Amino acid sequence: MGISVIIPAYKARKYLPECLESISHQTLAPTEVLVIDDSSPEPVDDIVAAFSANPENPPIRLLRHKVNLGQAAGRNTGIKASDSEWFAFIDCDDVWAPDHLEQAMATLKKSGADLAFCPATIFDQDINCPLGFTERPMTPEEEAISPLALLGRCFIIMSSVVARASAIRAIGGFEEDNRMRAVEDLDCFMKLLKAGAKFSMSERPTLFYRKHPESATCTKGYMVRQTVHVTEQHIGWIEASSAAKRRLLGDVCWRASILTSQLNAKDRRDWLIKALRVSALNPILLGKWMARYVKHCLIRN
Repeated sequence: MGISVIIPAYKARKYLPECLESISHQTLAPTEVLVIDDSSPEPVDDIVAAFSANPENPPIRLLRHKVNLGQAAGRNTGIKASDSEWFAFIDCDDVWAPDHLEQAMATLKKSGADLAFCPATIFDQDINCPLGFTERPMTPEEEAISPLALLGRCFIIMSSVVARASAIRAIGGFEEDNRMRAVEDLDCFMKLLKAGAKFSMSERPTLFYRKHPESATCTKGYMVRQTVHVTEQHIGWIEASSAAKRRLLGDVCWRASILTSQLNAKDRRDWLIKALRVSALNPILLGKWMARYVKHCLIRN
């Protein structure tokens, strides 16, 4: 039943020790820990060596990229280096509660699922001072992990995921295309759902998810552009009405249009044109978002 923990690491010296410490305290110990140094300017050899020096810790390996390739490539390197039955993913700046793996495996065993995830506690520096909590799936469609619902609101955080290795390998791992950077996790989830994988959620939050200015998800304008791309890649195969799919695509395009306009980005005109085209056949959608666009962009300018 081996579990490999896969940690992509770039500029990880500040947070990796806390991440590894949380792994060392797991009530269900993993088979191994794989740290993938993504050609970081800050080596982590000493941090890995310190973890390895404690005989009570699980075995750890440090793998290296010669050039920076991104988180998706880091996870793929870990996947290729492992022969475990299960993969547990965690980013180097996140932390697990002691029973994270135990709870995830219990969820998988009970449900027969291929992937387990959990809600998360959001924090910055101190896990005892939470900034908030991620939302659980709320609607019946989200509870069933509907592809349309997940694409509309990605409520699964990669650092909470434990997944069947064969399911991850069957879809080819993570997409390394730069247009999927920061949304390669959502792309992976969508491919798994398309392939028929079953997801299950643990009730209790056992992930502490660090939200800080250096994270990709905090980069203004970046995530919204990437989200449009991943939406366009998967909206076609999803079983839903044409109106529902057009509405979802219109929503993500208008969000990109509003944010790029607020940032005075060079491509703001392109995003506005795209949003207008996508929603042209839906007067209600067009009117709703045009009103928001005027409120958030034109009035401010």
